[in-house]
Amino acid sequence: LPLVIALHGKESNGPAFLWSMMKQAASRGFALLAPSSLGYSWGAPPPKWALPDPKRPSVNADVDNILSILDEIEQRLPIDASRTLLLGFCEGAPFALQLAMQAKASERPADRNRFAGIAMVASGLTDVEALPALPEGMRIYWLHGMLDALTPIQMVRKQAKDLVDSQDRKVRATARAAELERERRAEERRAEARAAMEADAKDK
Repeated sequence: LPLVIALHGKESNGPAFLWSMMKQAASRGFALLAPSSLGYSWGAPPPKWALPDPKRPSVNADVDNILSILDEIEQRLPIDASRTLLLGFCEGAPFALQLAMQAKASERPADRNRFAGIAMVASGLTDVEALPALPEGMRIYWLHGMLDALTPIQMVRKQAKDLVDSQDRKVRATARAAELERERRAEERRAEARAAMEADAKDK
């Protein structure tokens, strides 16, 4: 079953976003989850009653909350992770990126491959270079209005290009680090083999 996780914009909430998408979910046959941010916005300090999830000691209570909700949903419905989309509107868009990245870095294997793609709607990014590398194979669809006065389309186009360039550099750096690590381990095995051969020679 495909799943869309709809992340609302600033000063909105999950139920309001949910009702705006119910018709599409019913007609196209996908499950729809529209959580509300715990604080006044995504990633903001949550209220005192929003205790951290002991299974996921994250710095972001909203990330923990959504992943915990997904745990419960997946026990009830046959959710297909390869068809699970994060849809972020306005401030929900950069949070969708953050959620995907933190899930990929989770210590729990079940969290690491939960999302197939991200749709970012009517939003910009404040610091593209500060974003860590996205999960491998993660697809992003970025939709923005030509007449958006708050975040001009020219700015968003530049941010999109910067995001692609930044991610490309990080992917290459990650691949190079992995290559160096493989070479280091191979050299360790060769050194161990030489030491074993020398020890055998001495015994003889």
